[in-house]
Amino acid sequence: MKELTKTRNRIIKSAAVIGLIVCGVSVFFKPHFALGAAIGTMVSIVNFILLEKQVLSFAHLNKSAVFVFFGYIIRYLFIGAALFLAAKWNIVVFFGMAVGLFAIRIGIYKEELSKK
Repeated sequence: MKELTKTRNRIIKSAAVIGLIVCGVSVFFKPHFALGAAIGTMVSIVNFILLEKQVLSFAHLNKSAVFVFFGYIIRYLFIGAALFLAAKWNIVVFFGMAVGLFAIRIGIYKEELSKK
């Protein structure tokens, strides 16, 4: 269990660093893009934490598939609502948020590639 927590923390740190790099570079060119990337990175990290909580509760409590499906829908509604609000605000913020949503995925790839 401690190894899982360490891996989760490394992935979240990697995603945060990637988000900071994207924000740092884009703040000079498109500040709205940097804002979107920061919000997208935060949404991505929260979604990752919610996924972890759902998987752990499913493994320990042996919940039904309906519980898993409901959690899946909630997480994607959360991402969809964030993207919808960003699109209503500014299209540049929307694209920044879309880029920020990939931060956690890049963090996962970085962690897996660093193991080899």
